[in-house]
Amino acid sequence: MNNEEFFNKLADKAGDWMGSGRYFTLKTDCYKSIFHDIINKIPIDDRDIVLDLGGGTGGITKYIAERCKHVILADFARTAIKKAEERLKDYQNVSFLLLDINDNFPSFEFKFDKIICYSVIHNLNNHEEFGKLIAKLLKITEPQGLIFFGDIPLSEKYMANLETRKFFLMDSMYIIRKNISNFIYFIKGINGREVKGISYTKDIIKNILSSFANIDYIFFEQDKRLPFANSREDLIIRKIL
Repeated sequence: MNNEEFFNKLADKAGDWMGSGRYFTLKTDCYKSIFHDIINKIPIDDRDIVLDLGGGTGGITKYIAERCKHVILADFARTAIKKAEERLKDYQNVSFLLLDINDNFPSFEFKFDKIICYSVIHNLNNHEEFGKLIAKLLKITEPQGLIFFGDIPLSEKYMANLETRKFFLMDSMYIIRKNISNFIYFIKGINGREVKGISYTKDIIKNILSSFANIDYIFFEQDKRLPFANSREDLIIRKIL
């Protein structure tokens, strides 16, 4: 099963709560918590045109739409797009685009003020694809516009988290939460191991970013209440010119 098939299946069977791909997340308000963490780092206002790239079934898009002028939800999973269209049918400032981020992007009549790409880039095939994605996004971003890559798995943080979990209680809670989530996925016919992806280090990302002129960037830790905060970080790129 490839990733497109997996995320179509996830959108179809998991429902709004688990359909985000928030693997072993047990919080029913997970989308809202994620959005609050995003908005603390990348402000969105009613003048902004926003791209929610890899927006899935629209859980985060809903909150973006309540703040911005217009948002386009783009995703490569057709079933996820259909679910998002139903979820966001009452929002007049949302449009939808079936798009694989490894393909050529369509020609837009405008450039985006903000681009949100949350929990996506670890599903790429290799780090070279990440560099190509950045190049494509910079072309469609306004000068001084912001690109937000959220929920990036970092190997160094993952290993540090493993050390922390050696304490019995923390490891026990992790195992309990993981097993509960795996069971929920199992009864819905979903196997999280079917999705393929890659990990990163900050040095890998910095090396990729070093090839781009006229940008600056900053890493942010996630809100500790988010499910993967101990092993992931966010990245904001600003297009200078």
